[in-house]
Amino acid sequence: MGVQAIAVDILNFSLSNNIQLRTQWIPEAENDRADLLSRFVDKDDWSMNSEVFHDLDDKWGPHTIDRFAPL
Repeated sequence: MGVQAIAVDILNFSLSNNIQLRTQWIPEAENDRADLLSRFVDKDDWSMNSEVFHDLDDKWGPHTIDRFAPL
């Protein structure tokens, strides 16, 4: 699920539950903790280049299970 889809889900949930969300911009210099967290690499976020997948699928496919598909 992409970020846009998550944002739409949050919006729909908020609207259906009468929740008002307010956003506030915080300058990077004042938001160093969140900025630091955003720079970490997620080692569990596996993916495969689609061209490589198609090459493997052509050679040993067709594959019926995509272990790299998003949940």
